[in-house]
Amino acid sequence: MTIHLTAHSQDLCNSTESISGGFELLTAAVGCGPYTVKLEDKTGGSDIKYIYYYQGQAKSKLNELSPSTGLENTYFKPEETSNYTILQYGKDTNGKDFYSCENVTVRVDNTPKFSYTLCNSNSLTIDIPKTNINDFDYYEINWGTGAKETVTKDELSFSKTKNITLPVSINVEGFYTGLALNCGAPSPITLTSSSKLDGDLAFHPNIDKIELLDETSGELTLSGSFRSGGYSIYKSEKGQNPYQIYLENQSPGIIPFDIENPEKSYCFHAKGLISCGDEFSAEVCTTPLNEIQGLEKENILSWENYKTNLLNFANSTSYGTFLTFNTEILTSEAGQEATSKSILNSNNPYTEPIDCKKDFCYRIRITTEGQLYYHKFFGESISNERCISRKDFEPDSINNLFVSIDNNSPIVKFKDDSGWLLTKDKFYLYSESNLIDSIDASQSSFNPDLDASSKSRCFQIQYLDECGSKSKLSPEVCSIYLETDSVSEIFWEENLPFSPNSIAAYEIIAIDETDPTLRTSISSGTNFEEGDYEPNLENNEFEARFIIRVITASGLESFSNIATLPIEAEFFFPNTFSPTSSVLENKTFKVFGSLNALSSFEIKIYDRWGRIVFYSDDPYFSWDGSYKGIILPSGTFTFSVEALNKRSENLSYSGLINIIK
Repeated sequence: MTIHLTAHSQDLCNSTESISGGFELLTAAVGCGPYTVKLEDKTGGSDIKYIYYYQGQAKSKLNELSPSTGLENTYFKPEETSNYTILQYGKDTNGKDFYSCENVTVRVDNTPKFSYTLCNSNSLTIDIPKTNINDFDYYEINWGTGAKETVTKDELSFSKTKNITLPVSINVEGFYTGLALNCGAPSPITLTSSSKLDGDLAFHPNIDKIELLDETSGELTLSGSFRSGGYSIYKSEKGQNPYQIYLENQSPGIIPFDIENPEKSYCFHAKGLISCGDEFSAEVCTTPLNEIQGLEKENILSWENYKTNLLNFANSTSYGTFLTFNTEILTSEAGQEATSKSILNSNNPYTEPIDCKKDFCYRIRITTEGQLYYHKFFGESISNERCISRKDFEPDSINNLFVSIDNNSPIVKFKDDSGWLLTKDKFYLYSESNLIDSIDASQSSFNPDLDASSKSRCFQIQYLDECGSKSKLSPEVCSIYLETDSVSEIFWEENLPFSPNSIAAYEIIAIDETDPTLRTSISSGTNFEEGDYEPNLENNEFEARFIIRVITASGLESFSNIATLPIEAEFFFPNTFSPTSSVLENKTFKVFGSLNALSSFEIKIYDRWGRIVFYSDDPYFSWDGSYKGIILPSGTFTFSVEALNKRSENLSYSGLINIIK
């Protein structure tokens, strides 16, 4: 009979915060199921709780394990002798977290941990190892001959071989000298032929389970005999030969191993030496689960296919060597037990319909069975766990978008070309990696409250689907930024306002000073790159305004910001005129220059005694040199001008005028 012990890791029990003696077992550490243990706290701390079935979980998971404040617990009779770890945790007298652990063994009966090996139907070896669970005071072995052999605890580890005649019934039982600790007697074991086809020997080596804990490590569970020398564990990449010795002198139990390449499958088998030769276990291989591909309402799982036959052996039921296996998908939601679904072995990749608003974790379980050298074997291969959360999943982005500038304010327009079929709930706008705006799914453009007159504005778009997934960010589009040297030139950088299209042509446009709807193309080209341009400003009196328009091959257009070149108002004052001249232009005194740039104007002309002889608030005035209708005599006069331009800047001028006849 094989006794499988449940192994429990003790992460918090061995942490830096663990203490010894935090609580005392008031009952024995070993008992017969159902068995009630009683505890007593020794810390004097606060908020003390106990987990009676601790299996190495992290701190963050403790509340999910039904912690108890009770000081006793009943372990019901298990199917096999089992070890349990009791975890105590809380605050010590200094208010610091602490953890303390004790182990309890619950027995089914007085069966110790032992094994037997039968060779050639006439040789029987019984092994009783020295382990924590074998804490009996003495043992009795019934070899089936009617006589019993007694072994004391000091004689462990114990091994003996005797010749026998099949069939035979044997028994191994442990005893405590304190009768109250003893459980019921185990049932005898009847041995028959060890070499018939489809034979099933209890302690023939077998890898019961192989499990990937993560991408770099795993554990295998080995069952077999407890004889001296143990087993050698062989390892090979799946499909590769020969196997290499990976570990030696291994006893039945849980054996950790490392993974060199998480994408590959590795196969293991055990080999041991008994009195009638070598014995082998069948191979069991790891099953790496690849990254999960999330679709709209499906998850696609793929994994390394399991091998279809034992290495170096073709499947042959007549020869007694064959392998069959079955595949299951283990699916779990957060905080819930995993559910199992059997699928065809050929169904890899596997598509799982899902409720996309939930998070799921997956593992693949391969169960194997067959026969090797006339011995049945059973195995289980469990993949690493892969989880997928819609909150972490990023569907493909939108790629069709562009930005344009209208009156120095950006407009971002887009079309949903993501190919993602789920309903979109929101669209988000990012600028310089910052979320700046959002709209509902019925809209297809953004009008962000940003000023594009002083720099190029760049944008990306993201969407939120009905399942809570946010897409990848779209490609970045940046507005065309046009600026000036404030004197005579405009220049720009090579930005791309379109995605996925490129710029096919561009033009520089002048905006009319008085009617901004009147626009004139003054330069154009097809090779848009960083550049500059010096426009003709002769027809501008106050300011010259320009934009750049770029277009794609399909006719999609984007405009830059408005760039302004200020026009400085220049005025010229003649210093001499002759009212009696025969040349018309010389007969009067007037101001020349950018008179349209003025919003107000005032001129005064003085004679040499300071008397005002002329005044006008019209910049287009003309003075014929008269005062009160009489032409003044030749001489020098003084003028002063006070004006205001359309930028509300004050202008002042003064000078001398000569009248000659």
